[in-house]
Amino acid sequence: MTVDPKELVERGWGPEAPANYTRKDVILYGLGVGASELRYIYENNDEFAPLPSMPFALTFKGGNSADVLPFPPQHFMGAIGQIPPQGPVLDGERSLTLLKQLPTSTNSWAMRSRVTAVSQKRSGVVVESETVIVDKDTGEECARLGNSVFYVGVKGLQSAGEPSKVVVEIPQRPADREVSEIITLERVQTYRLSGDYNPLHVDDDVAKAFGFPRAIVHGLCTLGHSVRRVIKEFANGDPGEVRGIRCRFSKPVLIGEQITTKMWRVDITKVLFRTCKYSDGKEVICLDGGVINFSSNNPSRIARSNPEMSTKQLITVAAAGVALVSNLPLGKAIGSVSPDDGLGVRTRYIACPKTDEWSAFRIEFPRAKPGDTSRPDPLRKLNKSTFGGILDAVDPYVRGKHGGMSTYANLEFVVRTGSPLCSLVREAMKNQYGTFKNLCRKYYKLIGQKR
Repeated sequence: MTVDPKELVERGWGPEAPANYTRKDVILYGLGVGASELRYIYENNDEFAPLPSMPFALTFKGGNSADVLPFPPQHFMGAIGQIPPQGPVLDGERSLTLLKQLPTSTNSWAMRSRVTAVSQKRSGVVVESETVIVDKDTGEECARLGNSVFYVGVKGLQSAGEPSKVVVEIPQRPADREVSEIITLERVQTYRLSGDYNPLHVDDDVAKAFGFPRAIVHGLCTLGHSVRRVIKEFANGDPGEVRGIRCRFSKPVLIGEQITTKMWRVDITKVLFRTCKYSDGKEVICLDGGVINFSSNNPSRIARSNPEMSTKQLITVAAAGVALVSNLPLGKAIGSVSPDDGLGVRTRYIACPKTDEWSAFRIEFPRAKPGDTSRPDPLRKLNKSTFGGILDAVDPYVRGKHGGMSTYANLEFVVRTGSPLCSLVREAMKNQYGTFKNLCRKYYKLIGQKR
């Protein structure tokens, strides 16, 4: 069959297909991406909700079939055209913009897809497409998805359309969080039930025929694992905070391999991630250029909510709301004290002249000079110190150098003006509490917890 890439692009939107799902589908998807949290796998949980990456799976499922489906799914292929596979069909890039909260189930959603670009590469063809999901009852758009698929071995086609040029650079610094887990056979077999029945992910013989040692994990299954981890680490486990997802697929994960999701928070509404595995002692990137965008109206998400936090980890600031001081316009310090804590730690309150919503604070650590062992360097053992809890809880902006360049390292953070935490911080500074342990105890007493 002859394929005309230009005609595929100019064809526009394909036929409408259902994009419905049930609570059982939500549970199956959660189990397939390794979720153990009841909010993803138990329909009677008060916070029961789909993971925000679930719409990716809906493009395979088609909404109405409770039976297994052929691969590739015909409702999707009808939109992007019948490109005869000459080898494995692999995920390239995915993006998702959520325009409304995902319901726990729906029977009124529909989707349409169109090809936006076809790019002939040396080893195959990349087909890029766009899918829009609409609530037919209201006419509202619910989600927009971008998709690129790599047809390995397909050659001889002419490129057409405008390929995506989005490039996401991962920071060179160490990750703010790293979480590892094994993607088990049971998870992959469960994930298939969300609609992607590609035999490459279950049949070792098929996988070997395409050059893999055994069956590989769905790229979108790997992505679901990573999205779940980012939500847990940076959104207090609340999937409703997610507004967008993007990633690029680099290398497949074999069933039974361990993955490590590395995460970097770059601002109050964005976390970047990269997912790796290790082979022969070398790091292999599986997902790259990962981005998760969060809602802009809930800064409390960026604090880690950990019920096992000790008093030495300062304060669980999730309930009060915290953001990076580097993202706000700061004025001059309008007050400072020197608590009697034995380390000469100084604290400052800093005015934020262009906003009444936030109040900024600075904690200044005296740095130990190189070779000076008479006192500990707070940054040298930061994760184990009282003040290391600030990093664990709010990831504040960290500055400061050794030696003559600077004798202090500054930890700066802001809290919501008028919040209970803000009042306690000001009181602590005013009364010169020896350390923030007292503040921590007062805060937990305020919210009815004992630590």
